[in-house]
Amino acid sequence: MSARREANAVRYLPAQVLRVTCTRRQARAVVDHEFAARGYRLAGSAVTGAGDDRLTFHWSSPVREAVDDVLGIGVLRSKLRGGPHGFGRVTVDVSGDAPATVVTVALRHGVFHAPTVREILERIIGVFAAAGTLADPGTPISALDVPPE
Repeated sequence: MSARREANAVRYLPAQVLRVTCTRRQARAVVDHEFAARGYRLAGSAVTGAGDDRLTFHWSSPVREAVDDVLGIGVLRSKLRGGPHGFGRVTVDVSGDAPATVVTVALRHGVFHAPTVREILERIIGVFAAAGTLADPGTPISALDVPPE
């Protein structure tokens, strides 16, 4: 992949691998709280408590976005909610356990969500750093470099 293409992939489909010293449960709680605070909702088997190592967060839904666009209120609704426009899906993988828990956050769908996901990542890093559990914040990478779903 060319350097420009790689830079665009990091910009529009951000991902980051964090290493923390807290337990898996504590790491999941921090991530869940930060995404919920920005309006993302947990989806998939994690909602039912199936114990999946992968959390999936959705912003809106493809059907709702299509209806909003037909009615011409999609952008207005996003501005009123204070969030990105369009459907978005973010995956979070939590593996290992204290003191070597690894948290991988990747935007999988919705390029308009990239700034919001980067902001949430900064907040997550801040929470772990304030608690003294951030071992390595990693560097921003592309979600294309994270194993597929």
